[in-house]
Amino acid sequence: MTKIRTLTKQQRSILNRLIDKYEAKNGYGIEKKDSRRTMLTVNKKEYPDYFHVSDSAPRRELNMDAIELNCLGMVDLQWEEFSKGEILDKIILIEENLYNIYAILKRTPKIEKYNKIKYYIEEYRTKFPDIMQGFLDLIIEKTNHYQTLPGIIDIDDEKETIDALYGLARLLENGSEISKRSWSIFLYKDSKRWEVIEKKILHALKKYIFPEFQDWEDKDVLAEFGVINNPQLVTISGPITIKKNDRILDFSIDKFGVGIHPITFEKSDIVQIDVNSIVTIENKTSYYDYLNYLENENRKELVIYLGGYHNNDRRIILKKIYDYILGKHLDVTFFHWGDIDYGGFRIWSHLCNKTNIQFVPLFMDKNTFLKYLPDGKELEGKSYRSKLEALKDKSEFSPFYELIDLMLTHNKKIEQESIILNGGMAISFE
Repeated sequence: MTKIRTLTKQQRSILNRLIDKYEAKNGYGIEKKDSRRTMLTVNKKEYPDYFHVSDSAPRRELNMDAIELNCLGMVDLQWEEFSKGEILDKIILIEENLYNIYAILKRTPKIEKYNKIKYYIEEYRTKFPDIMQGFLDLIIEKTNHYQTLPGIIDIDDEKETIDALYGLARLLENGSEISKRSWSIFLYKDSKRWEVIEKKILHALKKYIFPEFQDWEDKDVLAEFGVINNPQLVTISGPITIKKNDRILDFSIDKFGVGIHPITFEKSDIVQIDVNSIVTIENKTSYYDYLNYLENENRKELVIYLGGYHNNDRRIILKKIYDYILGKHLDVTFFHWGDIDYGGFRIWSHLCNKTNIQFVPLFMDKNTFLKYLPDGKELEGKSYRSKLEALKDKSEFSPFYELIDLMLTHNKKIEQESIILNGGMAISFE
């Protein structure tokens, strides 16, 4: 090939677009590939200025650039009939000279990028957790056939790909609460690096590894794996006493509860629990409202505010309490109060499944729904209604079947804050 001067911006654009199309062809990278030639069509959509009536300069410039590329053996040209040398119809890639074209553009072939991703995964896959292996198999399969890769893989940015896969692996293995900034420093020695790649990590986690989390907000998925904006204490109110290092802590000392870190609770011994009912509550306002209600009604219960979500660390408290109750053969019922909506039902189900405790839904019934219907919010469109209706196909949500029908009929949901207990509402645990 003749030595070439520096390519014009338009010439580089032509060659890069041709290679983009070549690398996107069916069968790219395999022997029996698409036999059709790779070309650009010169039309008003792709090159509107080329057909400008009063200004012929763009046409002359494109013609000159294309003719030079043709002389250099990079492209073939096809002209409009009866307008050879005047009006271009097609610019066709000469695939036999691809090696030189890649070199001139200083562009790495797609096949090399895919092979580099494949090599990295095969070289280090033993360092990734078992739960991630199926996802890695999928990536390898796609690299073998040069197919579109999951979004967590950026074939043009090796560092970002490695950082993202590493972050996903460590997230899946994380077992304790940590703030998001500390998590980023722990992984990358950079307090802001995690936020840059968080979206693609969570997308891969929800789509390929834990599809049951697809409807969850990102912050809730992160919380499930212990990564939160700021670690919070779990607030407990009621007659439970624990001991740590010969010191006693009585959670009934303040009617609004005492905050404690889950790890501190785990390392303590339960001395006594003196209740028949234990209630977990999603919303902080509702937590305080419920405590006021108990005082007014002179009721004694153990009430736990988990900080708006429950992850492994926070479930430690519930499991420890549950194990104590089983060991002492106490007659105690667990309740959970959340929103009367799709998310509230899912949180209740997740809480039951993860703790192996059968929580009885509290204020998540048809009577409560009808009572507070005037304060309800509209359901968010057809997609939300479809997701809500789909819960009726799962037996675990059978306690809510009638309630879901009512919600769909009235097109409403009820948030916890709408339920005011101190207005004289009678609570029934039936």
